[in-house]
Amino acid sequence: MYDKRNRLTNVTTVDSRKVTYKYNGDGQLWERTENGQTTRYYNNGANVIAEGTVAGGVATLKARYIRGNGLIAREDSAGKAYYLHNGHGDVVNLMDRTGMTKLNSYQYDIWGNIVSQQENVPQLFKYSGEMFDDTASLQYLRARWYDPSMGRWERTENGQTTRYYNNGANVIAEGTVAGGVATLKARYIRGNGLIAREDSAGKAYYLHNGHGDVVNLMDRTGMTKLNSYQYDIWGNIVSQQENVPQLFKYSGEMFDDTASLQYLRARWYDPSMGRFINEDSYEGQIDNPLSMNLYTYVGNNPLTRIDPTGHKWYYLWIDDLAKNVMLV
Repeated sequence: MYDKRNRLTNVTTVDSRKVTYKYNGDGQLWERTENGQTTRYYNNGANVIAEGTVAGGVATLKARYIRGNGLIAREDSAGKAYYLHNGHGDVVNLMDRTGMTKLNSYQYDIWGNIVSQQENVPQLFKYSGEMFDDTASLQYLRARWYDPSMGRWERTENGQTTRYYNNGANVIAEGTVAGGVATLKARYIRGNGLIAREDSAGKAYYLHNGHGDVVNLMDRTGMTKLNSYQYDIWGNIVSQQENVPQLFKYSGEMFDDTASLQYLRARWYDPSMGRFINEDSYEGQIDNPLSMNLYTYVGNNPLTRIDPTGHKWYYLWIDDLAKNVMLV
């Protein structure tokens, strides 16, 4: 069940367990209730820094979370325990205060489903280092919930929620959500890359330049230009004519027009600054100084490189060709 702002408020599981959620004025998760037991979450910006058990309207501290560049430790009445992450930022172990004894361990598939879990200390943070609700099997991602088993996530603006469905790392469909029910808006056809978009009006085909940017959207005949785009080398849109609003633009990746940010799976990229807005969980290579700046985009060379994962840039074929010519 969802509230008027399309925020998830109630979940009933297949075994009839019920979980309810409340949110604060900033839209962040405030309280979670299951079997009459309420837990309250305290945030610093977008991050949970403490949780408490609520009884009679009064919260008693249960645990606090210590953060630096990421999630470092958890402290409760038993003392501190330290988080270990993999290169993706997933929590893989919780270690005792000595760092010698493994309290918890986790393994995930590429979607974030937990495939193996040994947990002596129940705790919040798992895949991508984000909050996970074990009962509802949902991951909380900064004011939205993600279902790893379905490969989907949601975006809400002015009370209108759009749900995105993924196959692997790629969006294959989107739907408009009302009352918790999604109605198909469009689906996306892919081969080696993005080929076409299909909605109630029919199919439309994507044309790309050598960098992989979407430059045109053509009607089903291929004769009529529906949309056209031009970009600077960093991905800022310098010219746009759009009769059919659609997601994919610079580098053929999703772009949020309202936020002016590009979604590159692990992170969001800001073309106006030419860098990511959050740190890379991949710490880089010691023999490649540019990779150790955790905010840079494509090693500061967007002309011949792309970064579809948000973790690592790749050369375009045009750069490889130039290298081969120079070698000859």
